[in-house]
Amino acid sequence: AAEGAQHFRFTSFRAMAGVPGLFEPRLQPVPYPLLIVVGEQDLEYMQHTARAWHKLEPGSRLLVLPEAGHCANADAPMLFNLALRDFLAGAASR
Repeated sequence: AAEGAQHFRFTSFRAMAGVPGLFEPRLQPVPYPLLIVVGEQDLEYMQHTARAWHKLEPGSRLLVLPEAGHCANADAPMLFNLALRDFLAGAASR
């Protein structure tokens, strides 16, 4: 992380300027299966956001990976891969 931080420059924020345009408010749940993943050790804000999103999407599945942080799929790859495989198998059978 320290090595990566050395390469971060203020000008990098310009790349983030278009991010708000990627999101638009939705009034209806998404019409497709949705897997929401958060790490058990992630920031409380991220855990709260994942749970709130899950409540807004009745067809979603919330996966809280134990002993994982913000990069939950990288922190617990075996558990993530198993859960993703199960999720995809269930989605394919719909």
